[in-house]
Amino acid sequence: MNTHAAPLLIVFALVACDAAERPPVEVSSSSSGLVDGCVAFRERAHACADDAITVMIEERARHQPKIAAALEAPDGLAELRAVGIEELAADGGGPLEARRAACEAVAKKVPAAARPHVDAMEACLEREGCGAFAECFRAPFGALVELQSRPRAL
Repeated sequence: MNTHAAPLLIVFALVACDAAERPPVEVSSSSSGLVDGCVAFRERAHACADDAITVMIEERARHQPKIAAALEAPDGLAELRAVGIEELAADGGGPLEARRAACEAVAKKVPAAARPHVDAMEACLEREGCGAFAECFRAPFGALVELQSRPRAL
């Protein structure tokens, strides 16, 4: 496997990546809604893996040079798609308890600046069809990737 495929991170993991450097939002009663939305989004992204991973890779490549470089490799897109679809299956399939636990951990670390984008992605769950769902979350997902990709202040 191409080593460029390894940097691919999926959806809600983006908001937790730099949680140690940024203050988390307070965990409140709305956190249960965030957990439920995270679980539902992971399940829908898994069910719509082909469309979802296309959008995720395209948005990651726009903001992250490592992903853009991986796409330049002869089998880069195929490898990124394979890794991404595997991660979507791991995040959105299997026992519900595991998804809830992962989403509870993420919900505690969502930076305040990311919350509007996460909420916008959750709103996409109402879209009919996988293509519409994926296109709906393109902009907020891209905004999350951009947030995660910004240099951190010292």
